[in-house]
Amino acid sequence: MKNLLFIVLVCLLTVSTVSGNIMYEVSDDEDFLLELLETGNEQERRQALGGLRTAATEHSVPALIELLETGTASEAGDAALILGNLKDVRAVEPLMDFLDRTVRELESGNGGESIDRHAPRCAAAALARCNPQTAFDYLGGLLSAVDDPAFNSAVVTGLGLTGDDRAVPLLIDHLYTHELTYSLENPINSLLLLETPAALDALGDVCLDEELPRRPEVLSDTVLHSQSRYSPYSVWDYHLIMNKRVVCS
Repeated sequence: MKNLLFIVLVCLLTVSTVSGNIMYEVSDDEDFLLELLETGNEQERRQALGGLRTAATEHSVPALIELLETGTASEAGDAALILGNLKDVRAVEPLMDFLDRTVRELESGNGGESIDRHAPRCAAAALARCNPQTAFDYLGGLLSAVDDPAFNSAVVTGLGLTGDDRAVPLLIDHLYTHELTYSLENPINSLLLLETPAALDALGDVCLDEELPRRPEVLSDTVLHSQSRYSPYSVWDYHLIMNKRVVCS
């Protein structure tokens, strides 16, 4: 079987050399990629996940869900990313289970640097895409469950992607009670991600609060993120400044 798989792999992968490095263009055959995911080595599984980002259909969901439990942290993060793109409700419970396990590892102190910070962010975002209402109920209770800035940042991102106005007070509270960073996962960007008038109003009020610690950075971060190439909401920046008469200098 391994010899057969190798032959198929050679046939379905296009190999080119760039600066002495071998680059692989992975097949978009979903069945082949799923077989490679199950039987391949670590590098082949990574290639399979790369191909499934565009080739995956609902047929891939069970294998991707299994990776959330049995794969490496990096593989689990990639699987979550693909599940979020598919928006398949079968992934909701497994994604929450994955985040619960991450919380337990962080609480026990056994995870340490072995916990991939990318994976929880992908899982929280995927949960919001698969079922926004369930994601809000779950992530709202998970916010600040552990004293880990990177994990809390992942939860904040997921809340922003739910599109649920009930997330606004949670994000505002997080903005006031946690030190801001310049990460795209911070509460400012998540309020922009909500794309609702309530979120815009709340963010405008925050920008006008002269007692807010590090207010100049809140203002500059708001403008930066609304105009960022990662975020399409430049119009929000205009309305925020004009409607709230915020002066950014």
